[in-house]
Amino acid sequence: MLVSAFFGSAAGASENVHNRDIRHALAASVALVEMAAIGISTYAAFIAYHLIVWAGLPGTISYGWICTGLALVYGVICLADRQYDFLGAEWNRHALHRGALALVLAFVFLLAFMFLTGTVTSYSRGTFVAQLALALPVEITVRTMLWRAVEITRRRGYWSPPGVVVLIFPGVEKPQRLLERLSSRQEEIRQIHYLERDGFAVQLKNILRDSRTIQCE
Repeated sequence: MLVSAFFGSAAGASENVHNRDIRHALAASVALVEMAAIGISTYAAFIAYHLIVWAGLPGTISYGWICTGLALVYGVICLADRQYDFLGAEWNRHALHRGALALVLAFVFLLAFMFLTGTVTSYSRGTFVAQLALALPVEITVRTMLWRAVEITRRRGYWSPPGVVVLIFPGVEKPQRLLERLSSRQEEIRQIHYLERDGFAVQLKNILRDSRTIQCE
């Protein structure tokens, strides 16, 4: 199977680069906003818990830096999981539960770090529970709002997915996985051609002609 992205003229290629830059800027903005929300919500939970339960803030451990690190770990997990790749259909479909899982994993890494450094006894268990209880709904709410904002931006034409032509060669029986992967990256499949064993040259010539027609639309 062969996937061919078509760019058309120089103007079309320039527009493609522009769309890619906009999508990358949107992805970076989404990541930064989410990490900021995680850092702020976990620190707010720390302050609220200690003021309500203990009527004062402890000076035994730097919760501010820990909350910042927790937000960064969350962002790294999301990036490693490719959750921000082009903000495509996969991000839209699985955004909520994958983001929530990334946050839970960030807290697990926090526990592991505190255990390895011997500071686990200094970290308030009540603070840990309060932070997770507040950060989780905040993360889900923020990601939902960001998803809607990105969808509005896309529908208004500020950026559009790249177009691709898919050529399926003889003998390829299950191309569905690749087609789903392309769709998940928000790449618009313009045409799918199932090639026959005979007459490759004629088929490719017709495909090239059809692709040029699509570029001019």
